[in-house]
Amino acid sequence: MAEDKLKALRKQIDEIDEKLVPLFCKRMDTALNVALYKKENGMPIFDAEREKAILESLSASAGKYKGYASVLYGTLMDLSRALQHDIIDSSGMPADEKTTQFDASLPCRVACFGREGAYAHIAARSIFNEAKIEFFPTFADTAAALLNDGSFDYAVMPVENSTAGSVLEVYDILINNPLYIVAGIEIPVIHCLLGVKGATEASIKAVYSHKQALSQCSEFIKAHGMQQIEELSTAAAAFRISKENVVSLGAIASKLAASQYGLEIIKEGIQNTSNNSTRFVALSRRLSSSADADKISIVFSLDHRPGTLYRTLARFAALGLNLTKIESRPKHSGKFEYMFYLDFTGNINREETWRLLSALKNEMQDFKVLGNYHDRLADMH
Repeated sequence: MAEDKLKALRKQIDEIDEKLVPLFCKRMDTALNVALYKKENGMPIFDAEREKAILESLSASAGKYKGYASVLYGTLMDLSRALQHDIIDSSGMPADEKTTQFDASLPCRVACFGREGAYAHIAARSIFNEAKIEFFPTFADTAAALLNDGSFDYAVMPVENSTAGSVLEVYDILINNPLYIVAGIEIPVIHCLLGVKGATEASIKAVYSHKQALSQCSEFIKAHGMQQIEELSTAAAAFRISKENVVSLGAIASKLAASQYGLEIIKEGIQNTSNNSTRFVALSRRLSSSADADKISIVFSLDHRPGTLYRTLARFAALGLNLTKIESRPKHSGKFEYMFYLDFTGNINREETWRLLSALKNEMQDFKVLGNYHDRLADMH
C-alpha cells in the first residue's frame, strides 16, 4: 500500500531526527566551551577564513546535496556564533546608547518636513505633547536643522506610504548621518476637498495638490471634471487657494490644512481607497528607547554569496523575533551590492536582542541600528 510506504519513510525520518537532536545539542555545548576558551584568551568570536574553509569542505563532502549542506552548516555556524556571544561580553555597540531614554512628553523643539497643515505636521503634533514646531521645505533641510542646529531636539519626516512604498531619500539620510528613529506613527491619509467660503463641488473647476494626492483622488476628480494642477505639497495647495480666494479653485489637503488656512471642508474622504496611510518617524541625534519601545529597525549589507540572507534571518527566528518588514535596495558602489532594511518586534534592552545586534555589528558590513521605538496608529478623532 502506498500509504504504508509513506508511513515507513516518515518513520525513518523520525528515527534520523532522534539521532540528530543529541548531536546538535552536543555541538552547541562544544561551541560554549569554545566561547569560554576564547574569552579566557582574548580571542575574537568570528574567524571568517576558518568558517569559510570548513563550510567548503563540509559542503563538498555532501555530493549532490552540496548546496543544501552549505545552507545547513552555515546556519549551524551562525547559531553557534550567536550562542558564543551570550558568553563573551558583547562590545559591538556602546553600552550607554542602550540606556538613553526617550520622553515625548517633555518640551522640545522639532524640525518638521513640509509646512503648516501638512500630514507631517499632524504627525509631529501627535508624537510630541509640548513641541515648538518649525518647518523646512526638503528632507535634506529638515535633517540639516537637526544635525547642525543644536537647538533642535528632533526632526519629523515620512518613511513609508502604504500605496507608494518607502521614502528612500529619508532612509539614505538615516544611513549616512548620525540620526536615529525614536518614535513612529501611522497617519491615515484622509484627503478633503477644500475651498474658500462660498465654494461648492459644482463651482470648483480646478483643483491643486501634491501629485501623489491628485493620483490618490483621481476617481473623484474625474467624476467632477476638474482640472488637476500640481503643487509642492497638499498644505502648499491649501495655502495657495486661500490667497487666490476664488470659488472656482479648490485644494486637496487635510482637515488640519483647512483649519490652518481658513478654508471650508467641502467634502471629506475623497481618496480612491480608505486603506491609505503614511508612516512618519521622529529622529534624534542619539539612539534612544523607551519602556514601551516595540519595534527595532536596522540596515546592513551582506557578502554576495548564496544563503547569507537566509542564514541571517534564521538567527532572528532562533530568538523568536518577528520580522515585520524586509526591503533591499542597491548600494551606490556600482558592484551589484545591496543594502537590507529590516524591521522586527522587540526592545533593545532585552539582553538577548542586544547581544544579537552587537554580534551582527561585529560581523557585518555597513551595519547600523536605525532605532528602537514605539510605533502606533494615530487617533484622528
